Amino acid sequence: MKKIILTFALSMCFSTIAMADNCTVLPSCEDLGYTKGYTKECGTNERNYILCPYDQEYRKCANYSCEGLGFTKDDKTEWCETIISCKFDTTYTLCAAKKE
Repeated sequence: MKKIILTFALSMCFSTIAMADNCTVLPSCEDLGYTKGYTKECGTNERNYILCPYDQEYRKCANYSCEGLGFTKDDKTEWCETIISCKFDTTYTLCAAKKE
C-alpha cells in the first residue's frame, strides 16, 4: 500500500510542469544508508534494525548507545522503585520511577 501511495505521489510530481516546480525527488534507501540483508554489527534480530520508509526490504542498523539514551551502570536499588534495563546491554539501567 505504501509503495502505491508513494508511486502515485511521485507520478503527480512529474505529471505537469507546474507541479514539478513544487516537488522534491526523494533519495533512495541506499542514498540514506539502508542496505538489503543483515550486518555483522546488528546480527539477524529484526528488532536491531530500522526499516527504510520507502522500501521495507532495506534496513539500517539501529545500534544505539545505552549511555547516549541516558542509561548508566550506577546502582539504583536504594532510590529507584522501577528500574529498566537497556535492551542493547542489560548492565546499563535507567530509573523509571523514584521511591517516595
